[in-house]
Amino acid sequence: MVNDALVFCEENQRAYYWGIGLDKLQNEDPPVLQGNTDEDEWHYYCDTLSAFLFFTICWQSINVMPAAASAQISNGALDRLRTNLTEVAGDYGSDELSFYHSGLVVCVFGSQNILYVAAKDDAMLEDFAATFDLNLDYL
Repeated sequence: MVNDALVFCEENQRAYYWGIGLDKLQNEDPPVLQGNTDEDEWHYYCDTLSAFLFFTICWQSINVMPAAASAQISNGALDRLRTNLTEVAGDYGSDELSFYHSGLVVCVFGSQNILYVAAKDDAMLEDFAATFDLNLDYL
């Protein structure tokens, strides 16, 4: 526990961590807070633990899949993603969105206008880039 919250996740460099306020532990799907090593206070992160976990699973998938890339994304491209891919149940209070399609996972960081995409192979990434008119930077 750190500063009245139960920490349940820590990023690999240990600069950021996520927790649930002790006063919210009884909630069925409590909000998630984020802390960092430079401050003693918690910051709101997202409305529900389930949304955090769904996004985190998608993000971790991107980090282990064989082919991955990033790209700047416009509102129009985001609308096309929403139309053509399945959106993972997310948190409408967060700017992090995730999508999937057979063999493909996408995470969007809205405030940064960037997406990360991973696929089972480079050909699938190239098809994705062509379909959504994106210039990919391969990771």
